[in-house]
Formats: sequence, structure tokens, C-alpha cells
Amino acid sequence: MMVDQPELELAFPPRPEYVRMARHTVAALARLYEFDDDSVENLKLAVSEACTNAVTVNAESGAEPVRVLAGVADGWLTIDILDAGPGVSPSLMDQQPQFDSNEFTFEKGLSLPLIRGLVDELAVLPRQPHGSVVRMRLAHTAGEKQSS
Repeated sequence: MMVDQPELELAFPPRPEYVRMARHTVAALARLYEFDDDSVENLKLAVSEACTNAVTVNAESGAEPVRVLAGVADGWLTIDILDAGPGVSPSLMDQQPQFDSNEFTFEKGLSLPLIRGLVDELAVLPRQPHGSVVRMRLAHTAGEKQSS
């Protein structure tokens, strides 16, 4: 279950230098549909967070490419970021971030609450045979194009 009609499909090696490319490419799609500037900036940060996690887990689990699918339908921009890691516990969706002196990782629940605050809908779905799909959705509100 992924983006039904992707207008954008990316696959890139699990290396941090590719995250910027994914972020800007998804932002360009949002701009094509005239999403306002604040929404585009929030989307860029959310995509960066999710892609950074996917890069980390894919690099640790055999270097499978990170995949990004995105499309606009029925007034929603949907972005799926696919990783090949062990999966993310759905319990992290409702968990408060855990800040400690070690590292701030996706698994500690820091990124999911951040992403949830940046997009209208967030889901973490299992991927077969392994891995996760981080699905982010952003509603398009017609007529609210922001002027600079």
C-alpha cells in the first residue's frame, strides 16, 4: 500500500549527501501544485528527517536504496519514504520524545513527533518482507498561496 499514482519516484544510495536531493525534489513537486511557502518549508524538514532515518537503517542493513514516492490526489500531497530496516514500532507514534545525553535517534522517538508537527497526517506502516513506510500527507488548501 503505497502512493497509488506516484508523480515522483526516487531511489538513492543510503548516504547522507542524497537527503538534500530528495528534500528539494519533493519541495519542487509541492511548488508545482502551489503549496504555500510555510507548507513547503515544513515539508522539506519532514522529508529530511524521514530520509535521514531511512539512510541510517538502510546503511546498517545491507545498503538497499532508499525509495521516495510522492503524488498529489484529491487535494492531498502524499509522500512515502521506504526503508529496509527492522521496522519502527507503531508505539513510537504516541510516545513523547526522549531527550538524553547520548544520541537523538529516530528509534528514541524524537523524529516522529517532529514530523507529526510538520505535516497534516503521519503513519508508519510495515513493509514486507521487512522495513517501514513513513507516510506523510499534506492537505492542499486552494487559494491560500502565500506571497513573499
